Amino acid sequence: MQDINGGTPRAVTPEGVLADGVSPDGTFLVGPDPDGRLALFPADGGAARLVPGLDSGLRFVQWGEDGRSL
Repeated sequence: MQDINGGTPRAVTPEGVLADGVSPDGTFLVGPDPDGRLALFPADGGAARLVPGLDSGLRFVQWGEDGRSL
């Protein structure tokens, strides 16, 4: 992630993880963790949270209309 006005980019996900589903409010990105389980990655840093109730290997499609579901 990088400020639109420039500055140093910073990682939001671990090395090799591509999280491309940005939440409607911009606070989370969703993508597979290193073990292939969907996780929420806080845009401001911090530990990822696994999306409960999902098997490994599932892919993110879109956020729900409420912005709180996938």
